[in-house]
Amino acid sequence: MHRFLPFFFILLFPVLLAAQENQSSLLQELDQTIRNHQFYSNQKENTIDSLKQLLRPAMSDLQKQEIYGQLYEEYRVYKSDSALIFARKSRQIAINGNDINKSNQAALNLASIMATLGMYKEATDILAKNPGNRSPEIKGSYYVVNRALYGYMYDYATSVYEKEKYAKLTQKYRDSSLQYLPKQSRQHLIIQAELLIEKGQEDRSLRRLLAVFPTISLSDPDRAVFAYIISHAYHTKKRQGSGKKMVGHLCYFRFEIG
Repeated sequence: MHRFLPFFFILLFPVLLAAQENQSSLLQELDQTIRNHQFYSNQKENTIDSLKQLLRPAMSDLQKQEIYGQLYEEYRVYKSDSALIFARKSRQIAINGNDINKSNQAALNLASIMATLGMYKEATDILAKNPGNRSPEIKGSYYVVNRALYGYMYDYATSVYEKEKYAKLTQKYRDSSLQYLPKQSRQHLIIQAELLIEKGQEDRSLRRLLAVFPTISLSDPDRAVFAYIISHAYHTKKRQGSGKKMVGHLCYFRFEIG
């Protein structure tokens, strides 16, 4: 099963900001970006092919695991089915090598991509073993993955009871993550920015996000996350009557790749 991921949102986000001032310019840049769709896809595929060419049968498991991890990161915001394959391979090597810390990190990666793909039961089973407790250095990330999982489950819940339940769990894990994430980390900044938006402090949230966003490379998966939250902040301002007009249908791009 494919999950729609915001790969092209990363590319189009600068256009979203420009849209606040000039909708005509937005449409021109949007058309140009769509025309260059194959160019961006080719860039991603070239990076992935280069990594795959490094794989050799005679390589050690540790060397393979390093490359599998890089392939997972490349595929994570591009082809989630492929990311799942390399997350599983990486975890199996860590288990076979009895490396507790690497095994726990690989378990988090696997649970994360499973949640993205809608494999909620499988992700929940992995997280129930609490790899964050066994490897304290990833405890913050453990809460982040839980928070994302229950956020997805909230989105797709069909009853009021389920939505309330998953909303509480999402908030619980979000708040817990702030206690363990490094305060200067991007994850910490993302969560703090979301909290500011919830409190109606969109301008403070935007100042923090926009100070970092230009420094994030186009190939960095964090760019999509920042882009989405910034867009959400502008749309929240619009709903409250304090923001400039944006093109509504550009709020969140989800393209299926592959």
